[in-house]
Amino acid sequence: MKHKIFKLKFKTAVHFGAKSLDMSNEIFHCDTLFSALCQEVVKKGDTNLEEFVEMFRSNKVSISDAFPYVGEKMYLPKPFLHVESAQQGDSGVKKAYKKLKYIPIELLDKYLKGEFPVLKESVNLDKLGNHDTKNQVAIRTLENSEEGDPEPYRVGIYRYNEGNGLYFILGYSDEKSYEIFKEFFISLKYSGIGGKRSSGFGRFDFEEIEVPQELEKRLNCESASTYMTLSLSLPSDEELGEVVKDANYMLERRGGFVSSSTYEKQLVKKKDLYVFQTGSCVKHIYKGDIYDVSSIGSHPVYKYAIPMFLEVK
Repeated sequence: MKHKIFKLKFKTAVHFGAKSLDMSNEIFHCDTLFSALCQEVVKKGDTNLEEFVEMFRSNKVSISDAFPYVGEKMYLPKPFLHVESAQQGDSGVKKAYKKLKYIPIELLDKYLKGEFPVLKESVNLDKLGNHDTKNQVAIRTLENSEEGDPEPYRVGIYRYNEGNGLYFILGYSDEKSYEIFKEFFISLKYSGIGGKRSSGFGRFDFEEIEVPQELEKRLNCESASTYMTLSLSLPSDEELGEVVKDANYMLERRGGFVSSSTYEKQLVKKKDLYVFQTGSCVKHIYKGDIYDVSSIGSHPVYKYAIPMFLEVK
């Protein structure tokens, strides 16, 4: 598998789903990117959606979650592994390790050896951007087609500081699959990613860069004793029993509403899907799948839950 890094430079604030509408996460997950790409496929209309989905399901293309970068420094999620630090007795260091979410790519090896400068690096990531809220107004249409009273509400947004943003890793097996992915990703940069795109949020430019050599080795390692997931993922029922043996993982509920105008007249919730969080560590690799989380609507609703693995041990 070949890999490229797609580095997103946001031109607007973003709204990435959180616990409530007046909050926003700093990053988006692989299923958000996949769903947005599927919407671009349907919008353009010249590519069969099922063929596009099968390109991912057959592992011709794979995507990681989005991770932060600050200037030239790109970060990876902290693996769910116990690491003995040389400064383990220092209470300040213990607290910093507990709060730590991301590790610079070039310092992953030091982290795994317990030599990570946690206090310094925690401060660096604080420079990523800032949370904010934006007031908006909704005007509901009444049963008699008249407009109701304006209803103000608050939307949580996130703004990246200059020179900072998000990146994700693309895996691809052949140039044709890569070109198909890129065609729809270029279209997506104008539509935006995340929530409240009709308000102009989530627009971006991007650049492609080569994957650092050490990271490429870890991405293509097939003989590791432990792998970390770089995407939300879920083993199939047949895989699950073997995967959870000696695994360190946490589950995350993925839900939300279907954002398709042809699915149902009213807003309908997707079925909840519980997936392994990014950073989960397993001894046995698995394929995962793309799951249909539709319920009563007119077409399938796909949830991406295929892992991208990184060797950590």
